[in-house]
Amino acid sequence: MGEIVIKIKIPEGFEELKEKIENLVNREAEEVIKKLAVLKSAKGCLKTEKSWQELEAELYEDAHR
Repeated sequence: MGEIVIKIKIPEGFEELKEKIENLVNREAEEVIKKLAVLKSAKGCLKTEKSWQELEAELYEDAHR
């Protein structure tokens, strides 16, 4: 399993929220990974007009909202 390190600049006055910010980013990243895993496992099984690449792109777009 790989690992990604994300660096986030925390503005002054928000340092006490560092742990909450880390938890939020980790939780969101885990959700995206879970969705990608489900989408990958369903590849070829879904009956849709969209391609695998289009579905994956939509997932990424939803994650960035």
